[in-house]
This record gives sequence, C-alpha cells and structure tokens, in this order.
Amino acid sequence: MPKPLVGYIDVCDRERVAGWVVDLAAEDHPVRLRILMDGHLVDEIGAKTFRADLLHMPRQGQCAFECVWPEALPHEGCLIEVLDSLLDRPITGSPFYIEPLPSSLAGSIDKTDRLHIAGWVRDDLNPERTVWLTAVIDGEPTTRFPANHFRRDLREAGGGIEELFVDALV
Repeated sequence: MPKPLVGYIDVCDRERVAGWVVDLAAEDHPVRLRILMDGHLVDEIGAKTFRADLLHMPRQGQCAFECVWPEALPHEGCLIEVLDSLLDRPITGSPFYIEPLPSSLAGSIDKTDRLHIAGWVRDDLNPERTVWLTAVIDGEPTTRFPANHFRRDLREAGGGIEELFVDALV
C-alpha cells in the first residue's frame, strides 16, 4: 500500500488554487499534480516551488504549488479537484466547490420543438455576462450552449438586450 500524501490546499478561489504536498514514499521527488475543474483537466503542474514556512518538510520547503486559472471560472460555480498524477490521490482539501456568483436571470422561451429551442435570456446583475444554458430532456442534461446570438428585435424593443438570442439544436 502506498504511503499517504501529506499536504494541504491553502487557497482555492476564483483566482487560483495553491498549497503544498509531499509524497512520503518518494520524498526526494516533487509531486506531479492534475488540476481538474468539473472533471476536466485544467493544468498539470509540479509541487516544487519554495516556501520558507515549509523548510521543516522533506525537500527543504520546495513542495508548494500554485495554479492561476487560465480563464475565468464558470459563473455558475464549479468543482475543483487537485490529484497526484501518479495514483489520482486527492490532496487534503480536495475537492473544493467554488460557489456560483450572484445573478438575476430574465428571459423567455419563444419556440421549442423536437429539434430547436429558441428564446432569450439576460443576467440583470451582470449585463456583460454570456449566460450559458443546459438543455434537460426527461431529467437528463443533454447539451450546454451560450445565449450569445444577436437579436435586433430585442434591441429595438428598448430592453438593452443585444446578444442574447438562444437557438440550440437539441
């Protein structure tokens, strides 16, 4: 049985995930980590950055890691996992759930049939945000799509709605 990982996620927020980790079975080698967001690989990094507060640890403090998100996290929140690349062992503190940002959605479905969903949606608290929607059929999520197509009729109606048309193939 492999020895456990020793470590901790110090920070996990909408900017970055950071912490430290040591594999007690291979103290001389930095741990390779896989950073996952909702089950999808975001990055693979080594825990080899120096931190003075970890001098007492194996590798003389060169066991810290940090991953700055390459793009903004989903407005709807997400699950972050930090696993060692070798055996998929989670770091203490993983998984970590990032809470959704506040929103106030307004919209309408204009048309639905066996092949299409059409309508509009906006987030009144975040008007510049592209709202992402998920089509659910018989209780099962089927496809995820952005509400980001231009609708002249909505802009002309004076609602301040510009790129909010949804037309998705189901």
